[in-house]
Amino acid sequence: MFILLNMKYEIPSPREIRKSFQKSKYSFIEYHIHRRISPYFTWFFLHFTIIAELIALLTPLIDLITLYSMSNGNFILAAILTQMHIILDSSDGEIARFRKTIVKRTESQESFGGFADSIVGMIIFPFIIFYTGFIFGNLIIGLISIGAFYLMVFSSAYAKVYFPKSEIGAKLREKAFGKRKYKWGFNSIIQKSLVTLALLFQSIIFLWIFVAGASVVIVMRIYLLYKQK
Repeated sequence: MFILLNMKYEIPSPREIRKSFQKSKYSFIEYHIHRRISPYFTWFFLHFTIIAELIALLTPLIDLITLYSMSNGNFILAAILTQMHIILDSSDGEIARFRKTIVKRTESQESFGGFADSIVGMIIFPFIIFYTGFIFGNLIIGLISIGAFYLMVFSSAYAKVYFPKSEIGAKLREKAFGKRKYKWGFNSIIQKSLVTLALLFQSIIFLWIFVAGASVVIVMRIYLLYKQK
């Protein structure tokens, strides 16, 4: 029995965390790599806090350290930190789900979690994409990369505004890929992994793959959206 902030709870083992406090579907890479590692971080964090928002604050910090490492030429460390971002983001969600079994999450906590995710996802990480293109290529490549990212985000936002989530998400994915065990698509895990490879091998080719993937997603979304209309 563990007591923290006047709350008593049993800390689940990493195996129990993976079984009970993870979502049912993930991408292949996330399921077999990140979601196998994150329960150990979650288990460690639960010895100190069950406030997922504290863990959410670590992800922008990790991204800022990533940018600092890139500016100093420590690209291998930056690549590792990019993957650490995914693991901490996973751990944040696992802690939040565990907390719900003990105490109800307030609206302010839900709002802060969304705010932290949006800050990281919409501002800091895109700048990592831009900086990667700028360092290994030039200013134009950096701008093309971050432009592709934001166009992909805006196309997703457009889809969510004009079409129900169930239709534009699960239904269209099922049409494209059929029923699959794993999530398919050019998701954030693949995007971050491509940036990781670009940093690890100090090669712009992986960023061009990122731009190509984003372009395909944007074109497919526009085509499917107008076809649905």
